Amino acid sequence: MSPSPLKEIQARIELAFTELGCKIPVVLENDELIIRDLVIYEDADETFVVEASKPETPLFRLETSALNDIAASVAIHVCKGVVTRAIARNYG
Repeated sequence: MSPSPLKEIQARIELAFTELGCKIPVVLENDELIIRDLVIYEDADETFVVEASKPETPLFRLETSALNDIAASVAIHVCKGVVTRAIARNYG
């Protein structure tokens, strides 16, 4: 039996973060992945990525079978936020 899609997504995001030198935790809690302020969950054949403060408006909505696309989209979004905050802190 293969791991759940969320566990597969978690492994891919963790790999992406490792490659990028990020030590951001990716936590599987109940039926959701939690990464900073993002929540990732499945509904039917789709995976949703939402900000915890705005759960009614998905950032991403992809087919659950698109594991690499989901992981890459989340990793890029999170890393963009890290870089943007660092630049603003130093040059804002």
